[in-house]
Amino acid sequence: MRQTLRYSLLFSILFIVTTTLQAQQFNGSWSCDYATTDNDANGTGYNTVSVGVVSENNFVALVTTTSGSNCYLVGYLNADSANGKLGNIPYTPGYHRHWAYGFDDVEMYRAMDLYATPDSLVYVANNGPGRNILVFKLTADSVEAEPYRLATGADS
Repeated sequence: MRQTLRYSLLFSILFIVTTTLQAQQFNGSWSCDYATTDNDANGTGYNTVSVGVVSENNFVALVTTTSGSNCYLVGYLNADSANGKLGNIPYTPGYHRHWAYGFDDVEMYRAMDLYATPDSLVYVANNGPGRNILVFKLTADSVEAEPYRLATGADS
């Protein structure tokens, strides 16, 4: 009885490990559907450090300059290699994106990550003094500040 139980337990563990390993395998081939260069008319201007996908071909890019302190958001709708970028972003040194709502204004500083939801909300982890989570929304023509933010005050 003990021997049967031992083999049964061993078989169960092997089955779970084997199933888990098989579920994590990728047997397809990776491909890049489209790409733009930074200084292209449809590009982001500087280094893209994170992308939040709202839906297929609709996303927001978090961009940082070479110094790392200046960052901004670039929205894309119905994007492909040559089309989709929203707005006119000034690619000038010293440009800082602000989250502003009413009398509240927070400068984006050394932001390195964002998360987008299917309802077009974009959450940016900002590394300014208040360590804010800034909320934006991808609209039909730009990326706009939403009336939500959370000052975490946490160490980076």
